[in-house]
Amino acid sequence: MRPGILTSAALLLVSCGNDPQRDEQNEDVLLPLSVLKSKDKVEAYLSKLRRSNPGLTESCIEKMRSDQLGSFEFINNPACFDMQPRRRWTGVWNKGWEWTSFCEGSGTDCPIASERGAIWIKFADGAHPRWEPKDGLHRIEFVGRRSAAPGHFGHLGQYDHLMVVDRLISIAPIKKAPKED
Repeated sequence: MRPGILTSAALLLVSCGNDPQRDEQNEDVLLPLSVLKSKDKVEAYLSKLRRSNPGLTESCIEKMRSDQLGSFEFINNPACFDMQPRRRWTGVWNKGWEWTSFCEGSGTDCPIASERGAIWIKFADGAHPRWEPKDGLHRIEFVGRRSAAPGHFGHLGQYDHLMVVDRLISIAPIKKAPKED
């Protein structure tokens, strides 16, 4: 999902009859900083945001504080999180409507954020496959980086890590054998 769409959707959800005074007490609700009227409330909110998003960089917090970065633009943004160094990865990519999971290794399956340790995968600009892969399982090899600390990534924050594909090496659909009854 594109960041602009995600931001718009999050703003709609936050603004649907919610009381900003009540929401600023809830760490799980994302707020536009403009609803927090005082510097103390902004700082308290940013502190909660930092605690609930391990690895969130101080440079992103500072950009949010100074309105250079919208308060939702940190979500799934690799520039806002401490990332491991680039390295070569091989595994299975499970692509679908509201999921994009990566599982390292030589397996032939990859769950949809149903287990702890799930990884949300996204492609850096210029790293997308030349063709649009169909939904389903794909064997993938790439050079990329993963978030250093587990957090809340991907659709509804249900993934533990963010993976960024910086350079795609290969991708091929995985053909599953038909199930026998």
